Formats: sequence, structure tokens, C-alpha cells
Amino acid sequence: MLKHILIPLDGSELAEQALPWARQILNPDGKVTLVTAVHVPDALSPAFTGALPRVRTEMELTGLADYSRWEQKVTQDVYRYLEDIAQSLKRSIAPSLAVEFVVASGDPASLIVETAQEKKVDAILMSTHGRSGLQRWLFGSVAVRVLESRVCPVFTIPGTQVETVKDNAESRGAVQPT
Repeated sequence: MLKHILIPLDGSELAEQALPWARQILNPDGKVTLVTAVHVPDALSPAFTGALPRVRTEMELTGLADYSRWEQKVTQDVYRYLEDIAQSLKRSIAPSLAVEFVVASGDPASLIVETAQEKKVDAILMSTHGRSGLQRWLFGSVAVRVLESRVCPVFTIPGTQVETVKDNAESRGAVQPT
């Protein structure tokens, strides 16, 4: 069993499909690092605001005039979301499980790879969003870029459904897809 794994999350049910697998590969006395790449202007997306409904309502009322204020609000809500995930992992794996969070703006694949290197994780456990063909070419594949980094072993969990990607900014989540 592994002692330290990294799990990238973007607020989607597809990304969360990797979570049950942590129990299979992680030592109960181990550590999990949850990583989320935040992109504030996309916070109005219904893809992520299902988990963060307050963000969407507040942003619709006041707009995006103060980017730094919104970045702070979205980041705080992402930390609350990750805290809920951490509590769920502790219930399913072990109460003693150590869980830490990394939340930052930027390219998701780069953030995942850099965090894995910095934290010296044993493996990355991530779900794939099931994009293929033209969608993968247009939007890239974070999972493929992480695999190609060869920073550590990567366990990919295929999503049980294919995620649809729309062409407008409102269709993207508050965090970058994995």
C-alpha cells in the first residue's frame, strides 16, 4: 500500500470518481494531497457551482469588477469543498488519515505535476473525463499531460460517463478540468 497519494479535483462528479479508489491503494496511516486549480472568471459555470451555489448567486449580483476579491471568495469556497472531501476520506479510510490541500490558479496539469514533485508523493490518483478525438485536441487532456510527465506512477480512473464540453466560457467550471 502507498503512503502518500495526490488526487486532483475540479468540483465535478467525474473527478470525484477517483476518491473510492484511494481506499484500495492507500495505507490507512497514509496521507492524501488534494489539488485544485482555480480559474475565477469561470466561476459562473453550472459545472462547478452545483457544489458552490453561493458563489454563482453573489457573482451574478455584483459582477466580476474586483478580480482579487472573487479569487479570494472562490478559493475559500474551494477549501470548504475540499474539507468536505477530506472528511469523507477520513470516514472511509481512517480517522487518522492526513489530508492536505493545494489550491492555486494556473494550468491544472502543471499544478498537479509540480505539486507531486514538491510533495514527493508515491502516486497520483485521478479520474479522466472521457474526452476523445476533437475535444481532446481542442481542450487538451490533463490526464495525458500528467502521465507524460513521468513524475511518479499515475492511476487513472475512467469516468463512467462522457462529459460534454460546450464552447462558451459559462460552460466551464470554477476550476480547470482534470
